[in-house]
Amino acid sequence: MTAYNKINGVHVSESKEILQGILRDEWKWDGCTMSDWYGTYSTKEPLDAGLNLEMPGPTRFRQLLQTVHAVQANLIHPKVIDDNVRQVLKLINQGLKAGIPADVVESANYSPEASALLRKVGDESIVLLKNEEGILPLSKTAKETIAVIGPNAKASQDSGGGSASLTATYKTTPYGGIEAKVKEGGNTIDLQYALGAFLDKNVPDSVSVLENEKGEKGLITARFYHEAPGTADRKPFEDLSLNTTRLFLSDFKSPNLPIDQLLYYVDFTGYFTPDETSEYTFGCSVFGTAQIFVDGKLVVDNKTKQVKGDAFFLGMGTREERGSVFLEKGRKYHVKVEFATSPTYTLEDGAQEQGGVYFGVQIKSSPEDEIAKAVKVAKSADKVVLVVGLSKEWESEGFDRKDMDIPGYTNKLVEAVAEVNPNIIVVNQSGSPVTLPWADKTKALVHAWYGGNELGNTIADVLFGDHNPSGKLSVSFPKRLEDNPSYINFGSNKGQVWYGEDVFVGYRYYEKVGRDVLYPFGYGLSYTSFDFQHLKVNADGESLVVKVDVTNTGKVAGAETVQLYIEQANPSINRPVKELKDFAKVFLNPGETKTVELELSVKEATSYWNSFVNQWQSDKDTYKVLVGNSSDNILLTGQFATTKNVTWTGL
Repeated sequence: MTAYNKINGVHVSESKEILQGILRDEWKWDGCTMSDWYGTYSTKEPLDAGLNLEMPGPTRFRQLLQTVHAVQANLIHPKVIDDNVRQVLKLINQGLKAGIPADVVESANYSPEASALLRKVGDESIVLLKNEEGILPLSKTAKETIAVIGPNAKASQDSGGGSASLTATYKTTPYGGIEAKVKEGGNTIDLQYALGAFLDKNVPDSVSVLENEKGEKGLITARFYHEAPGTADRKPFEDLSLNTTRLFLSDFKSPNLPIDQLLYYVDFTGYFTPDETSEYTFGCSVFGTAQIFVDGKLVVDNKTKQVKGDAFFLGMGTREERGSVFLEKGRKYHVKVEFATSPTYTLEDGAQEQGGVYFGVQIKSSPEDEIAKAVKVAKSADKVVLVVGLSKEWESEGFDRKDMDIPGYTNKLVEAVAEVNPNIIVVNQSGSPVTLPWADKTKALVHAWYGGNELGNTIADVLFGDHNPSGKLSVSFPKRLEDNPSYINFGSNKGQVWYGEDVFVGYRYYEKVGRDVLYPFGYGLSYTSFDFQHLKVNADGESLVVKVDVTNTGKVAGAETVQLYIEQANPSINRPVKELKDFAKVFLNPGETKTVELELSVKEATSYWNSFVNQWQSDKDTYKVLVGNSSDNILLTGQFATTKNVTWTGL
């Protein structure tokens, strides 16, 4: 898949140098190439470069008339068409070998084995950043009160947004995982909860508080129609149960819907029973048109007057429209969303996609009130677990975050709770660094990323010590946005992007300029301790073999990651201080020692890209071997030497 941007003035989808010279000639790639969605900008140049497939369909630049005209005018050679078609046919033939029927119906396909694997992967990815006074792991059998607070506590932040987002077969929440651990321990822990702060940019996915017409919780009913609401003798052509209220119908298909028909209507219905009597906010953003009715009363109108927003892929949809209604605790209310697909959209032509709708409900409350409730809960607790961070609304494709802060009132929430309870454990969920201005006020800090289906259970596994955390940061956490190497040159300047940081990205930059970070690349603590000894380095001209003995010097079993960095002694160019070249994870019981061996090619361990000769180059020099457990904690050093300059291309 080709990138959207230009490189050296040429769009990647039109670059023969990249698609042919590098991808096919140097790397020997023989597969199909396609554009990123709407990342094609012309007809002739991408075909000549070898862009086999324009995505998405239907095509905009390869329509029959214009393409045939270009061939007949000798602007595009027929062989170019044949070469591109051949690669698409290869892809189709490869896909046919999978044996998946064309009319296959997606199913949950749940299996205990898959869940166990997801949980193992999630457990091992979590990073322990701080653990003062050994507050972690928590005891499942302690007689104490634990307050679980935060906007992500009862939310399942299982993935980032956009193409990173999938409809999970099932979801778990941090609160649910902690609650299950408390039950395992005999319910000696009194578990308390408070929201504390709102995180959602828009009203969140609300399927968890809804039920369908059969009384099944966590589901809504979707009925598809050819006719608009109010039409006589209107009958659905499709009837589905859905487990989300965030719906993008780009790939919806039905045997009763012609493949080229984009206009149809969907009624989404469910029942909402409030937990408390209060004012409730309903919200809706749409790519198409939509209205929300509660017990037949119109509450949200995103149909008759629409305002452009950033919802859906590349911001094709409206802003979220909201309306509020007073609801009574325990009473069941009928919620209905009348949706029409993209041809009804009033702001621009949406005819290439079917459209979608995001809707939901949440209690209407002020940030100050939610913080006050959380402080009250935290005051009476022995320990507080604060689950904070970002979500797929704040981290997604199609836009960049404007800052590194956790949005909303989360930081004020943590500060307020810290004033009334010193025993704070913060679990942060984000896919990228965030500022943590309150880090010194917490006793423990856990970075949990977006943990997939099992995220709630994996967080609880680490908090209660059923899994000894062994994850390492794959990014540096700077102290502030201004510390980032791209800060000065970030963004588009009248269509031009300048990658001024060059190769000095992440730890390479911070080490080069001597700038401290909050948490360095490769960092991660454990509930045990490790010792590195007896480094051995052997370089025979082609292969570099590094061996090190690692011992678990603590009292519990755990895993450590050996990280191998290389530093050139006398570089002839401006290079990073050191660069990660290999790593390996080793699991050890208490007192156990294992020898970890890392092997890589000398050429790849020492080379840099020489743009003057347009090749990779390895210089004759002495190179330091630096072994540690994070980028800023080198424990052992060695060295080797190369005997000649070498240039090379390819893989």
